[in-house]
Amino acid sequence: LKSEKDIPMLAMTLIHEVSHFALNTHDIYYYRRDAFLKPDSALFLKDLRREAEIASKNLLKSGDEMAGNLARLVAGEKITAAELVGMFGTDDIDIITHGVKTDPAFRSAAIFYNADSFALTAMLSGMASPGRFKLATQHDYPEPDY
Repeated sequence: LKSEKDIPMLAMTLIHEVSHFALNTHDIYYYRRDAFLKPDSALFLKDLRREAEIASKNLLKSGDEMAGNLARLVAGEKITAAELVGMFGTDDIDIITHGVKTDPAFRSAAIFYNADSFALTAMLSGMASPGRFKLATQHDYPEPDY
């Protein structure tokens, strides 16, 4: 590691790679890594949330990217017909690619089985940030009085 700023990127990469083996996720959509270049954790988390919105709402034609990656996974025999049926209810790649481009339900299924989505969820739920930065929310809520 060159600096503490590399820690979130490394953490997300490790979570991504482990999810392939532990959860049988696939590389259906890659989130851009711009968030990891941000100087503080508030911007980092904001950008990660924006990445999730881009994928789920088909902004920046993310559905086209998902469709192309799914077609490549099928052509390269890196995803089985049974996996496709489990994800989308069909193994017809034409229906699937059209669906992820046009139908939020298909896009949601693709995102659910996507390695970067799992890593992003883990990072956001853990409120991961470089250790030297304090999260914006840390001071927003009083400590509970037990």
